[in-house]
Amino acid sequence: MSEFDASVIFGEDGNFTDEGRKALITGAGEGHAETKAFDDIKNLAGLAKVCVDSKAAASRKMENAIEIPADDADDATKSAYRDRLATAAGAPTEAAGYEFHKPEKLPEGMEYDQAAEDAARAFFFEHKFSKAHVAMLTRFNAEGKVAQFVASAAQATTDAATEADEKQRVLTEGYESLKTDWPGEKLAVNNRIALAAIDIFGEDDLKAKLKEADMYTNATDDAAWEKAGVPAATRRLFHKIGLRTLDAKALAGAKTSGTDKSTMTDKDRAKSMYPNTKW
Repeated sequence: MSEFDASVIFGEDGNFTDEGRKALITGAGEGHAETKAFDDIKNLAGLAKVCVDSKAAASRKMENAIEIPADDADDATKSAYRDRLATAAGAPTEAAGYEFHKPEKLPEGMEYDQAAEDAARAFFFEHKFSKAHVAMLTRFNAEGKVAQFVASAAQATTDAATEADEKQRVLTEGYESLKTDWPGEKLAVNNRIALAAIDIFGEDDLKAKLKEADMYTNATDDAAWEKAGVPAATRRLFHKIGLRTLDAKALAGAKTSGTDKSTMTDKDRAKSMYPNTKW
């Protein structure tokens, strides 16, 4: 056995010589020929320190390692393993540990759903969601709900405006059709015939509204008719009822006995309904 010559490994200052460093690399084994791990190690003291530090780090890593339970481990062991994994991934130890994203200001008319948050919080905790994932999910959900609410509100406003425009169009067409079909003084006469029929066959609340609006005097006031809840189509209907009823039994107490109904004009019928009115 050859004698060990320390001078080959160490220089006079106690540091590794080039040959000494080569010996360290050779001792590290195959696959480490190009390693730079020993570049900063000057001597045995440095080598010893690296060795101790490496072992300590490995030990700490093992202490923090989560051991996978065996296949035949009991449920408690498996549950504890899952809990440790969840905690390591960022899951809180209680449901209150989650931070839910909430908009600083909600759109007018929108309310925060606390019950939904409570249910979601319980679900996330039960399934061990990480805090980071919950923060991301709740932000996405909150921003989506706000956007959906704003879009729905805008659509509702548009729909309401469209509906109002359509209603006004129908009303205007109804008014214009009456003026076309009942030209001149016929408009007032026929409206009053409809009014007389309503006075006999209409509901009490409707008759009260028409009386309050002084509808007889304002017979051609479309807005007043509409406010009372009698659109053009309804006036047409009651006008027909008035004509048929007048011909049958003297509508509104008019004395029409002996009148030749085939020759009566709308104005004649209106006069018979309102005998005390100056025409």
